[in-house]
Order: sequence, then structure tokens, then C-alpha cells
Amino acid sequence: MKHNLYELFSDYDRELPEIDEQPCNTDRIRQLVLEGTQKKIPKKHIKPKMFIICAAAVMTAVTGMTVTAATTDGFSRFRDILHRTEPSANMTGELPLLNGEDVSGMERNISENRIVFTGEGDMTVSTAGMYYDRNTLMLSLEMKVREGITVPENVVVIADFSKLGNGTSTVLTGQSGLANTAALTRSDDPYTYYATFYLTSQDIANSRIGVSINRIISADDISDIQSRIIAEQTKWREEFGFGTHTEDEWKLYWKENDFDLRTRKLLDEYILKCDSIIEGEWTAELYISDADEASVFSRDGFTVTADTLSLTLDNDRELSETEIAVPVVTAKDGSVMYDGGTREKEWFAENGIINGQNSFCFANRFSNVFSYCKPVPVSCIENISVYVFELSDGSLTAERHIIYEAEEEK
Repeated sequence: MKHNLYELFSDYDRELPEIDEQPCNTDRIRQLVLEGTQKKIPKKHIKPKMFIICAAAVMTAVTGMTVTAATTDGFSRFRDILHRTEPSANMTGELPLLNGEDVSGMERNISENRIVFTGEGDMTVSTAGMYYDRNTLMLSLEMKVREGITVPENVVVIADFSKLGNGTSTVLTGQSGLANTAALTRSDDPYTYYATFYLTSQDIANSRIGVSINRIISADDISDIQSRIIAEQTKWREEFGFGTHTEDEWKLYWKENDFDLRTRKLLDEYILKCDSIIEGEWTAELYISDADEASVFSRDGFTVTADTLSLTLDNDRELSETEIAVPVVTAKDGSVMYDGGTREKEWFAENGIINGQNSFCFANRFSNVFSYCKPVPVSCIENISVYVFELSDGSLTAERHIIYEAEEEK
């Protein structure tokens, strides 16, 4: 089964960690497991596979709206909602605002405005708070069910997101189906619930986002859908004769047969067959204000676009099959944020790049967007590097490319 999952999720690096803690510390185990699944950096212009069946994809998505200023001591309601909900199950670290850290300078990017969704059904939906930069968006929704409606435990909300413009609607890549589900969390009011979505996609800011909610299903439904998708993809692999072909041949076969599209269609079909626990359909068209101008740095065939909450990494040069590019951000306070698999992490530790409590994995990664675990404006960054790792004959070597240094801006 481990081999099969590796083939299904070849876009991921690292394995689940060994867990031998006593007594059982569930929070610590959860963190260890989350750290065990981290995506590799894809080459530029190559669309990554959409392995939607990953259990880690069961909690991710978003929405937004017009922003008004907030003080650092404000947005208490939004922060409280964030503490109640769980934005995503595929985070390698905690996102900003979740631990009460200083968010001064983010006033422009935070809002508690209320936008009401249109639709009919057994509940009303409205926005409860959001924060964003150019390529990331965290949004909490408030859902009030009709009095007398009983909502069971372990319920998830499925949302679809699209970018709107000039009479067109473009589904955000990777932001539909099971990739956009969030747990429904009960508030102190027995009829009020919250759901928090987290979205990463280039150029979210200064855009209109269409949001649609029409399915609220159980966690058991999610597990059943995942099992059925795994079974179907296993059948495709057996028909291909995976044991007699290389992994690269399997990837080409996957692309030629457009298994990404076939998987998405199956997901939509299976989701529609699930009975919605709360009947109805709710939609909204939300405008995300423009973000502060991002800083763009290019050198040695790499382009890094740095925002307050994330960076994007574009490879302008071709990497070989044995190479992987890993970004590292060092802040002026000495903290370090990095990416990479187990071997890369070990190399960083052995060479003093990361240093325990003051080093953090990026909180989330989708495609070439890397989410920070705390706000890091460019003025607070000491340097940005890209390490190109190459594995040859079992030996790992690294070449550092300094993309930005603060001294250069003086």
C-alpha cells in the first residue's frame, strides 16, 4: 500500500515519520504527520498533477470582499473564529493570526466586513472575516441554520471558487471538489456555525471571486469518495501495467489519457451523489481589494515575488530530473522559513541553515506559492536564497543562489 500511495502521490516528498512518543500526544503526532507530506517544487510552465484524493486535501479553500482598515488590537471576532476553526489539514506550519503574533502593518489586509450570500435553503451564509496578500486568502464564513435543524458532528462544507472577469468565469486550479472543503464548527449559539477556507492562487488580490456552496456532507462521505477514487486510479495503473514500465512512462501515460480531468469528473459525480446534510445553494461574488505592491527579484534563472504573507518561486531555467529548487527566507530577526523534503531538511540542519525553534517550514505550499507562517514584509527580510539540490549516486549536493540581500537595497 505504501508503494501504491507513493505512485499516486509522486508529486510529494518525504514519508510519514516514526511515532514512538509515550504518552500519546495527539497534537504533537498531528504536527509530525503534517510535516511528513510536503510538495516538491514543480518546474515552471509544467502543470502539477492534481492528486485530489490525498486526505490532506480535505480542508482547503476561500472567499473574500472589500477591505476596510483595522487596528492591530482589532478584528477580535475574526481571530476568535480562526481559533475555533481548522483552516486546512495540509499545513506544514501554522498560518498568521492563529497564535496571537504581532500583525502590525497588515491593517490593510484584514477585514471583518459582512457580505451576505444569496440563495435559499435551511441556513444563511455570510463572511465573518478575512486576510490576504496578492496570492493567498484566508476567509471565515458564518452559517446560521434554521431553528430546529440538527447538524451532526464531523460535517464538512464543499465550496467552489472561480475568478470572474469580462463576462467569463475561470475555475481556480486546484480549488474545487475535495480540494475545497472545510470543517463546520459549532459556535456558542447552537444554530450558528463557522467554516474557514484557505486559498493560494496567483493574483487573488484586485480580482472578483465567485463562490458557490451547494453541498454539506459528512466526513464518512469524504472517506468513501477518497476510497473510490483510489480504487479507480489503481485500476488505471493496473491496466497500464505499472510493474513493467518506469515511473516517467506512467506519468506520460497519465497525461496522454488526461487522468486529471477524469479524476475531477469522478469527484464531481461522487460528490453530487451524496445527500446534503443542509439543503440549499448559496452564492456570492466577492471583490478582493488590491494588495501592496509585491517586490520582484530575479537572478541566476530564478524569479522570486515577495509579498507580506507569501512568496512565489518561478524557475526560468530548466532543472534536470535529479534537481529540486528549494526557497529559504531569512528574516532580520534571525528566523528562517524553508521548504524541502527529509534529505534537504537534514542538509539544512547539518550546514547550520536552520536552527530548531527559530526555523519554520512554510505553512502551506500550492504550486509555486509558498505561504509564510507569520507576516514578513520585505523590509524585515535579510535575504532570500534558492538552493538547488541534486541527488546523484545516493549523495546530495546543494548549490546556493542568493536572489535578494537587504544590503543591496541600502
